[in-house]
Amino acid sequence: MVCTTAITSWYQTQFDAFTKATGVKVQYVEGGSGAIVERLSKERSNPQADVLVTLPPFIQRAAAEKLLQDFTPQDAAQIADAQPQFVPLVNNYLSFIYNAKLLPQAPRQLSTTAGTRNSAISCSTPRRVRRVTAPR
Repeated sequence: MVCTTAITSWYQTQFDAFTKATGVKVQYVEGGSGAIVERLSKERSNPQADVLVTLPPFIQRAAAEKLLQDFTPQDAAQIADAQPQFVPLVNNYLSFIYNAKLLPQAPRQLSTTAGTRNSAISCSTPRRVRRVTAPR
C-alpha cells in the first residue's frame, strides 16, 4: 500500500508500470500530509503502508516518531540529501516572502518570527493558503 498526499498522473503511471512489472496491484490511500502520518502512527502495531509519500516537515516527523524503517534504494549515493528512512523525490525549498520595511533582516527560520508584530504566519499548501497563529 502507498500512502500519499496526492495522486497525480505521474503516480498513476508509476503504479501501472509497477503492476505490469510485478503483477502486484498498487493500493493507495490519499490524504493530507498530517493525516497520512497520523494514520501511520495509529497503525504502528500493525503497519499497512509499504511506501509513504509526503512533504516536509511531516516526513521528518514520521522519522522522528520511528514510524519508518531504514531503507537504502539502488543508486542511493546519487540521491542528494538521502536519509536512512527517506529520500527526497523532488527538491523543495523553504521560502520566506517578507516585508523588508518591517523586517530589515530576512528570517532564516520560523522561530525568528515568533513574537513579532502579529505573531502570525501565512503559509501556503498546494490546496489552500491559511493563516497560522503562533502560540503565545
